[in-house]
Amino acid sequence: MAQNSSNENISLAKATEILNRAIIKDNNVNYFQKKHTSNGSKKQTQQQQYEEALVLYKEGLQSLFVAKKAEKDQAVAKEIGKQLQQHLTRAEQIKEEISVKHEKPDRWHIGKCFYLNI
Repeated sequence: MAQNSSNENISLAKATEILNRAIIKDNNVNYFQKKHTSNGSKKQTQQQQYEEALVLYKEGLQSLFVAKKAEKDQAVAKEIGKQLQQHLTRAEQIKEEISVKHEKPDRWHIGKCFYLNI
């Protein structure tokens, strides 16, 4: 029993650590967007920062889900569930932000509009 509880704590601690890194990465997006190197190019794009944050969110959410399933105390499990929902919501927002940035008009559409003079 004691070892199982210890594993639950490790899983929860791991999830918390990973999610904290994701939050830091997420919060640094605007900072890194403004930061330039000496030649004027951006050190790391906003897109890359979001993608890295999303990877960390996914990993942290998986660990947090494992910790929630292993938790015996219903009150603690409920709190973990709230954290899961909050982080999942933010991860979905980041995923949407990434997909919006990737959306570009396709060549066929551009060509058709040009041909039809639209």
